[in-house]
Amino acid sequence: MLFSIAVSLLLSATTAAAQPVVIGVSEDYPPYAYRDSLGQVSGFDVDVASEICARLGQDCRLEMRPLAGLLRGISEGALDIAIGGLAATPARAEMGNLTCPLMYFLSRDEMFYARSGAVNVSSGTIATVRGSLQEWTLVQRGLRLAVFETTEEAVRAALTGQADAFFGSERALDTVAGAAQALVEVDRLEMPPVGAAFMVSRQRPDLLDSWNGQILQLFDAGTIDRLHTQHGDFNGDFDQTRQLSIDCLRGNRLLF
Repeated sequence: MLFSIAVSLLLSATTAAAQPVVIGVSEDYPPYAYRDSLGQVSGFDVDVASEICARLGQDCRLEMRPLAGLLRGISEGALDIAIGGLAATPARAEMGNLTCPLMYFLSRDEMFYARSGAVNVSSGTIATVRGSLQEWTLVQRGLRLAVFETTEEAVRAALTGQADAFFGSERALDTVAGAAQALVEVDRLEMPPVGAAFMVSRQRPDLLDSWNGQILQLFDAGTIDRLHTQHGDFNGDFDQTRQLSIDCLRGNRLLF
């Protein structure tokens, strides 16, 4: 399922007069959200949100923003919901309401990519995305950062020498043509276990319970599993941890 960027997605004539749901998404975070070969925004989170809007008969409108813009939009109430593989952390819960995670990730390694295998990440400058879990992790390790608004900008910084390396997932390299071939893995760092959720503005409290309820129904219907497979089974922990999401949605597990 695809959202149109230019035109709001009117999903039900009965809700034409209802307040639209403005969904913020960063378009450069595959497989959660990205532009496909036709230039349309697709991804796991985009498809899940589309399913929920259809089920609830909501007029949902997509607004493109970088990650930092999503967080600011939720905090200020300019966005109703933010999607795109957002880590569910206590710091983000202070900015807005979090749904239960659609999936959990156990501790895992993410990689540093550079033009040369001789780069030493402990003394170099590492490109990362503003407001990301990767940025927070690097700050905790005391590394020197070059912070960018988008994944594409961060990857390109490593390619052009503006930074010594980029820190993130291999999929993130796909945001810049040729990056996967030009950059090599030079080190890795363990990321903390975390869930990936949707963020909901506190100015739209009506949305939190309804969206959580629909996420649970999508799990029960097997839709979450199908979409995860459709987007490449990108979370190797999914089968092991999917029950954690269900337990949270049923009120049997805390968010954190």
